[in-house]
Amino acid sequence: QKKRHSLYWCNKRFGEKSLGTQKQNNYPWGISLRDIIEHMKYQILLFYKYTETDNPVHLMREQRRLCERLNLKGRIIVATEGINGTVEGEVSNTEKYIEEMSKDPRFSDINWKKSEGTGNAFPKLKVKVREEIVSLHLHDKDIKPWNITGKYLESEELHKWFENKKEFY
Repeated sequence: QKKRHSLYWCNKRFGEKSLGTQKQNNYPWGISLRDIIEHMKYQILLFYKYTETDNPVHLMREQRRLCERLNLKGRIIVATEGINGTVEGEVSNTEKYIEEMSKDPRFSDINWKKSEGTGNAFPKLKVKVREEIVSLHLHDKDIKPWNITGKYLESEELHKWFENKKEFY
């Protein structure tokens, strides 16, 4: 269990001195997140994007082919309202996946969440077409997030709203 702890991993990978008190790039062990990712063998990507998709079956097939070509495993849900997925693979292949996805204007601005993988987070690849990318079961009351969305707030402004007890939803 101890070997899975990220500080233990950094210590083994970069040596005892890497966990020093110096703060470089806001990481207490003195190395950047980019350095860690470059030395990881596997990476997990978590992503979603609400965007209009005319042919989710076609997108599902494209996603399956792309993931199989890059040897990625995980789960991807495709719907007319967009895409939602979590995949794992070797770092070089997950980065290629991001590059390929970014070529499609619908997915060029996805906010990718990245974390260290083990190579066996998922037993296989599942790419499915569903009614919704996140099950809300709204049916005919469903909204289209790419048309109707809330106001974007910087964290400082949201904090002020919270402190001033301003109502927000």
